[in-house]
Amino acid sequence: MKKVFIGFVMLAVLLLFPVYTNAASGAVAQTMTFSWEQVEAELYDLAGWVLYSADAAGGPYTKVIEVPFTAVVPPVTTFEASAPFNITGTTGTTVNKYFVVTAKNKDGVESEYSNEVNHGFVIPSLIPSKPFNLIIKITTN
Repeated sequence: MKKVFIGFVMLAVLLLFPVYTNAASGAVAQTMTFSWEQVEAELYDLAGWVLYSADAAGGPYTKVIEVPFTAVVPPVTTFEASAPFNITGTTGTTVNKYFVVTAKNKDGVESEYSNEVNHGFVIPSLIPSKPFNLIIKITTN
């Protein structure tokens, strides 16, 4: 079997907006879009790709999502996938995550990791809740 080559040309992180912020954990949910290139000649035997992330450069990596291959009309060699991604950390800090992708053939055999890309996610500071039950008390002398 031919060695699969993956060019991970770009990590386009769409920080659309924080979906939620959790005061206890400093968690943020975001949608991320990844794109990469695949050698056209290998597409006939491809089942899909697997995206991995790590907390440190070089891994160890954990699976984020599997992206199935759907037939395309050549010469398409750039592919894209979006995934919800939860990041936790101390509020007001930046959490770095490292990403790689592999190609997976129809027999389930994965390629080596692509090049590694990273992104720093800002964990927003908590916004205090609004005051409530304001009362005015007037006293006369």
